[in-house]
Amino acid sequence: MNGAAGPVDRPWWWPDYRQLLRLNWTWIAAAGAIFLLGCLVGFASARVAPERTLEVVEPVLSQLETLAAQVLATDSPLVRSGLIFANNARASVLTLLLGAGFGLVPLGVLLANGSIIGLLIGFGTGTPLPTLPDLPRDPLFFAAALLPHGIIELPAVLVIAAWSLKLGLAPWLPSAAGARAAIWRTTARESLQILVPVLVLLLVAAVIEANVTLALVQWLQG
Repeated sequence: MNGAAGPVDRPWWWPDYRQLLRLNWTWIAAAGAIFLLGCLVGFASARVAPERTLEVVEPVLSQLETLAAQVLATDSPLVRSGLIFANNARASVLTLLLGAGFGLVPLGVLLANGSIIGLLIGFGTGTPLPTLPDLPRDPLFFAAALLPHGIIELPAVLVIAAWSLKLGLAPWLPSAAGARAAIWRTTARESLQILVPVLVLLLVAAVIEANVTLALVQWLQG
């Protein structure tokens, strides 16, 4: 015996996270596939019809620009990190809570987030647009702007979206017949359990994005 709590004597708020992720890998894989689909759709749209695509996504890009302006307006690393974390945490909690609506919200969130990544890559590698004259076209810039925090933030987003999908869809699967209420309760409990490490990951990602990523981007921009 190593003194660690076993599966039986663990409190509900401290599950075996490795087992929890392993048992739900299909939901996580589904979330990843939807995100990837969004990336492909965004990239294709930016390359095939860039002007029309830019018109459609302009409200979303404006929101991102507003957040970026707020982050750049302060010299405090803590404030920058807090702004980014608050935005991402709020989006994750809402995604989880609204997932009960047959999984439509997490589906939209995954497609939208994936599309934004695809759009930026598509715009950055396609024909320059007069309305986006300052968009960097250097692959190194995109890597520096996305990877440092993205390798932590993306898994967190996929995991929370996976449980949001499960919350909305699992109770209605044919295999859930006769136990729909119990499955919903179990999934709701798992969602609360998984939310804690997701928020921790989002906090770490926010600190990296507000400081490391920002410093790299500013350095590359000269």
